[in-house]
Amino acid sequence: SGVSVTWAHHSLMSNKLNPAIHSMIITITLGFYFTFLQ
Repeated sequence: SGVSVTWAHHSLMSNKLNPAIHSMIITITLGFYFTFLQ
């Protein structure tokens, strides 16, 4: 999840909105997944 957050941050810094949105969705999905596993 740290990788996807970093990806989102770099995408936002580069003014690339589409990859930033996708990586944030991946981050949120992974967060729910790991929460569900515990």
